[in-house]
Amino acid sequence: MVLDTADARGSVAVFHNAQCLYMEAHDGEEDYSSWLLPAVNRVLTSSSLSLSQLDGYAVCAGPGSFTGLRIGLTTVKAWAEIHGQRIAAASRLEALTTSEQPIREPLVAAFIDARRNQAFTALYRLSGDGLRLAGEEAVMSLQDFVHRVRKESEGRSVRWITPDAELLDLLADRPQLEKSGHVFEHV
Repeated sequence: MVLDTADARGSVAVFHNAQCLYMEAHDGEEDYSSWLLPAVNRVLTSSSLSLSQLDGYAVCAGPGSFTGLRIGLTTVKAWAEIHGQRIAAASRLEALTTSEQPIREPLVAAFIDARRNQAFTALYRLSGDGLRLAGEEAVMSLQDFVHRVRKESEGRSVRWITPDAELLDLLADRPQLEKSGHVFEHV
């Protein structure tokens, strides 16, 4: 079982290995406190499974809405206690970097709208065994993040990834960055 309640774009899904058996997306209208458990029930019923049959639970650990995260994390913690299963907490920013397209750029800049002219941000470096977080996840203005990425990239290309297309439009430096080999991806 995989839960993402970090913001209005959340979802509930059941996976077997890397294959999604069934997924239900949150429409953003209903509060997670009333949507989550019925959605989990629908996903499990559609997959012909029960919580006790699952090998573990994965949950988005942020960044995102405090209330949404609290609901998702608390729910998964309760299931793990009841059913004796493991929990895997995942960063939403790191999850953005698991693109279907192979990443060739030495750096990946992941960012999500945090509202109030700020973004949740993370910079990853490509290493021999995948991507590694460079520094820490942070909340900052998009301009400050662009400045940080430019400084750390030292002229190397960067893949910029976000689920928020409108943030791509706010990147004043985007044309200049694209000319220097940066790639922009809306997921």
